[in-house]
Amino acid sequence: MSKENLESVTELWMRVLAKCNEKNINITAESKTYFFVSYSSLLRNVKSTQKIKPIYVKKLAEFLEVSELQILDWHENKDVTSLAEDSENAFESSTNVIEQTKSAFGAGKRTKIIIFLATCLLTLLCLSYYLLNYNTTLNSEKGRMYFGEGTDISLSMSKVGDDFQLPLYNYDFKNVEIKVEEEKIHITADIDTSRIEAPTITYIGKFEASGLYLDGNAAVTYKILINANNEAWIGVMMLKIETLESPKGYWLTILNDPDDETFGKFLFGDAYLHKH
Repeated sequence: MSKENLESVTELWMRVLAKCNEKNINITAESKTYFFVSYSSLLRNVKSTQKIKPIYVKKLAEFLEVSELQILDWHENKDVTSLAEDSENAFESSTNVIEQTKSAFGAGKRTKIIIFLATCLLTLLCLSYYLLNYNTTLNSEKGRMYFGEGTDISLSMSKVGDDFQLPLYNYDFKNVEIKVEEEKIHITADIDTSRIEAPTITYIGKFEASGLYLDGNAAVTYKILINANNEAWIGVMMLKIETLESPKGYWLTILNDPDDETFGKFLFGDAYLHKH
């Protein structure tokens, strides 16, 4: 410790450092534990040449195990040359304790950070694996294949009964392919339709639909093209895909055969798909 530094401290401060060294106390970190004030506040008061505050006198007397008068005497004593060597050793020891504490704290902190990052990485890998298995086939070039069935549903409620046609058809869906790309969905299928009242009368065609996909649900517009006469049916469908095991949905269309008495009426039905 230089002479200049010695002139700026009191015997009291040197004895505080010596006691910290004796008790292996990190005064920087534990000042509030022993003195109920921060280290910077304690340092300003104990090293000050001004009269020390009574609250510090009492706490310092308890810490150094001496009388309050002795604390005042040490605080006023500026002749600290005889204590320089001991004080310097005490200060260096205290500094070493601080550095060791910082090192241990730093190592512990680094360990916690490493554990935290490893946990995050493991969680991310598990989530990626789940999402990959959930969507790989769906987002693949070929999509995912299903078959299924559906039927017209009668809506006989008084408010809509006149607008809706009584059920006309049953449907068989074959080679159903569902393909999702981000928030877009595309569905293709072969479809066989048969009259409910005359099952031997069948129509074979192609089903195509496209629309939006969000959180396992799809909203699409579709078009059915009948092979025999190129007649087209259009409509909308809500499809609940969820885990892709058994998608199901409901569709709505308007009959468009001008030569039939059902022309212009709504038709409502369901669709159930099953994974191959």
